[in-house]
Amino acid sequence: MQQSGMQHDAPVPFHPLAFPQCLEPPGRVNAISWQEHIPFAKALVQMLRPKVFVELGVHTGDSYLAFCEAAAALKLDIACSGVDTWRGDPQAGLYGPEVLAELQAYHDPRYGKFSRLVQATFDEALAQFADGSIDLLHIDGTHTYEAVRHDWETWRGKLSRRGVVLFHDVNVRERDFGVWRLWEEIKGQYSHFEFTHGYGLGVLAVGPDTPPELATFLKFGKEQPELLRSFFFSLGNRITLQAQLRKAQSAIPEYDALCRARGAEIERLNAKILEYDALCRARGAEIERLNAKITEYDALCRARGTAIEKLDARILEYDALCRARGAEIEQLNARISEYDVALRALEASQRAQATRIEQLQGQVVSGAAQLASLQEERARIVGGASFRIGRAITAPARLLLRRP
Repeated sequence: MQQSGMQHDAPVPFHPLAFPQCLEPPGRVNAISWQEHIPFAKALVQMLRPKVFVELGVHTGDSYLAFCEAAAALKLDIACSGVDTWRGDPQAGLYGPEVLAELQAYHDPRYGKFSRLVQATFDEALAQFADGSIDLLHIDGTHTYEAVRHDWETWRGKLSRRGVVLFHDVNVRERDFGVWRLWEEIKGQYSHFEFTHGYGLGVLAVGPDTPPELATFLKFGKEQPELLRSFFFSLGNRITLQAQLRKAQSAIPEYDALCRARGAEIERLNAKILEYDALCRARGAEIERLNAKITEYDALCRARGTAIEKLDARILEYDALCRARGAEIEQLNARISEYDVALRALEASQRAQATRIEQLQGQVVSGAAQLASLQEERARIVGGASFRIGRAITAPARLLLRRP
């Protein structure tokens, strides 16, 4: 195949249309990651015409069914085996038995005569294949470097002299994908070709007896890689676009029903909006009334505020007056304390004077008694008239003695 206007030295005459299987649309498409390689997969089956085909990592079966579909169309004498646990992995995601059940329902009636789905790990399935028996091996399991290297090393001995290996995701360099790393290590040892679209697909001709058609393809790919990639990308991209179109078309009735439901919902919401609008207008009038009331209350509050300020001023004035009166009261209390001390001293002095008066009264009474006694004695001595004179003189003293 050669572009007009381009010069090449003895180009290899590879004609993709000699392998019309690449133009056949797939019967079933699920995953977008592999479907763009389906045209090449079908062309490869027509180039290689394998006796034994094994795929490691089948999942929903897009790639595996494409190989089986081409083999059935070409009526090849072939044994196909798809190996998978159908439990998933951290990269592809985990899933249940429904994926295998759906695949079997499609696969078994169409390809069950020459193909089988083997539910096992890759290592468990290894013993089911004789060394040197596999013509075409597709490795698409766990994509870490360690896992894909293990798959390559353990299954390499099963390849025939015509053996070809396909590695998917050779163009993914994110997360823990490591297929690209293994591909870079081994591709230089064999004839190979690398597709960059659809996450990348590496084609490795491992056996020494590569069929002429495939050898021509690999040689042309070495001389015109971009031309070959563009051709198969165009075919693969057509599958992607057709799948997207079918998905969009199948969604039209659903979207139509959804739109009708949304229309009814919009009408209901419009009615609700009218109801809310009337309510909002009523609330608006109420708000205006309340705003007027707030304005009235605001004026009243300002008036009350002025009155409070006046009262605050009066309170400050009364507070100053009370502090002054308090100082006066403290002074008066001090004076009262002084008077109280003086009064207690005066009372003590009065009590002492009263005691002294009582003492003096006792002395007066005693002296009066003595005087009376002396006068009586004198009266006896003096006699009659003198006695009466003495009684008259001592009368005051006697009166004092009779007082209680």
